[in-house]
Amino acid sequence: MRPTFHYRLARRIHVAVHGAERPSDEEWTAYLDDIGARLPQIDGLYVVTPGGDLSNDQRRRSVEFWRHAERQPRIAVVTSSRLVVRVSGALRWFMPSQIKTFLPAQTDAAFAYLALDEPQRRAVLRAVEELGQLAAGRAAPSP
Repeated sequence: MRPTFHYRLARRIHVAVHGAERPSDEEWTAYLDDIGARLPQIDGLYVVTPGGDLSNDQRRRSVEFWRHAERQPRIAVVTSSRLVVRVSGALRWFMPSQIKTFLPAQTDAAFAYLALDEPQRRAVLRAVEELGQLAAGRAAPSP
């Protein structure tokens, strides 16, 4: 089965690039596990999705994960999907982490929300490009 999204750490920002499909429960568990294992090194999360939403169980597990996490970094979700905006807004009511959505044209606002410096901004943009290519099957992951 081909992954529905890819992620990695880029200068203390956990970057995820989703496809249009909902992740499997196994993928979502692995994603939360990766964040949990790296949480001391994470200053923010930057998520790009064209509309791959989460199941009710995945949303519930996300809320529980963040309720028990020792750190609460900000989460910026970049999407043009109204459904994802609504889901993120609903999660905001239940999660201790601060989650906010941005349109693709609002990248600078998302970076400002996460308080990224210039090297972090460049690293996140590079990661988004590379993860997007990986998702499209055009490149191998970079170290």
